[in-house]
Amino acid sequence: QPAVHYINGEYFGIINIRERSNHHYVYSNRGYEKENIDLIEQHDNVAFNGDMVALNTMLAYTRNAVSSSKDYKKALEYIDIDEYINYVIIETYSANSDWMGNNVKFYRHRDNGRFRWILFDTDYGFKDASSNPFALNGTMSNKSAYVGQIFNNLKEVKEFKEKFINHALAITGGAMRYERAASIIDSINALISNEIPYHRKRWSKSYDIDGHANKFKKFAKERQQKYISYLGDLFKKGEPLEVSIASKIKAPIHINGVEIPTSKFDGYLFARDEYKISVTTPYGYKFKQWNVIEEDSKETSNKKSGARKPNVYRSSYELTPVSGKYTLEPCFEKIDTLHPPSALTK
Repeated sequence: QPAVHYINGEYFGIINIRERSNHHYVYSNRGYEKENIDLIEQHDNVAFNGDMVALNTMLAYTRNAVSSSKDYKKALEYIDIDEYINYVIIETYSANSDWMGNNVKFYRHRDNGRFRWILFDTDYGFKDASSNPFALNGTMSNKSAYVGQIFNNLKEVKEFKEKFINHALAITGGAMRYERAASIIDSINALISNEIPYHRKRWSKSYDIDGHANKFKKFAKERQQKYISYLGDLFKKGEPLEVSIASKIKAPIHINGVEIPTSKFDGYLFARDEYKISVTTPYGYKFKQWNVIEEDSKETSNKKSGARKPNVYRSSYELTPVSGKYTLEPCFEKIDTLHPPSALTK
């Protein structure tokens, strides 16, 4: 949160107010007292609070997870796997170059709690849209760092792989889609734009905030397709195809069970993979049908000739994209909630 600050009455310009990523953060967000947590930092390989016993046990289980489903399930008792995956996706998508061996903190409650990661210090992100975190020498190849160890130990586990892919598609096409990212960048820029002339004068420096904002938006526009392509190469998936899903009214959307929190998807899905796209009907409406448009498609989205055509009149739509671009719109019909029909009326 940007703020103007003064020291002993003297103007010192703009400063960013941030949460401290220590035991106070854990207490504020989770309510855990410091004596009841393991709080670990990668940089110093040290537990600020608690100890490293649970961490080492968890890592041992992940090392055997590919060959043992029992060990994978045991590892999940120590990791909030959804939060871990979301954390890795955000860090790798933003191409944060000051991360993995540094700026990593995670914690758990010592009474059978699961590790969760703290996102902080991402200043070196949103710079290189071509950065491939999954390359042989990429960020995720770091097997000495805890985050890298977990990923490399689990990436061949079918359940983990599918979950990681589905979350990546949902996050990059939902929360991180260009339209939303650009809007947030502009809104943050607007918060400080009126104060920048005074800040420049105080520090006798030039701050081109519009130039920085445009660089961030350029990254956001170029990153999505590159990131999904890199992910596809890692997991040997098909071609990334453009898919847009949105309703004229706000309605929660899920892709393969993963919620799109912004209720709008504008991203990529892999060719020839199967996706179950579902929508939750808002109060006051009933689901009517899906409008599905296939543009520049060389083949039908049905997997083979004679395949059952997806039912557009159900709120869950089965899509197997093949080529081209897909636009899906769930349509609803408003109903009278003040005078619902009698249960006895047919």
